[in-house]
Amino acid sequence: MAEIGRKGAVFDCLLQGMTIRATAAKTKVGERTISRWLSEDADFASSLEQARSDITQSLLRQILASGAMAMTTLSAIAQNPKASFTARVMACREILQHLPTAVENLEISERLRKLEDATNE
Repeated sequence: MAEIGRKGAVFDCLLQGMTIRATAAKTKVGERTISRWLSEDADFASSLEQARSDITQSLLRQILASGAMAMTTLSAIAQNPKASFTARVMACREILQHLPTAVENLEISERLRKLEDATNE
């Protein structure tokens, strides 16, 4: 297997979340070689980190979109006079249960933004 092909296979396995040991077993590349690539090949390590970050950001966007849809659905149920009383109460309970965390996250986000702005001045 050519060096680029070996690194590509290792990259794909690590990107999928496999351990170095599992990656080594699957790709037939030694654990020490993989560790060396991660510690000494800045392009390889930064590309892997960027790819992981891109995946994380994509998943986060999907989660946020799903969360917004779920909140819209809960709100619609809570406000629907044709929904059963139990369904409406459960929808309200879910909304209220997550409200403190949402408020806290907004406050932390705002405080962090202010700190970053002050640091950048």
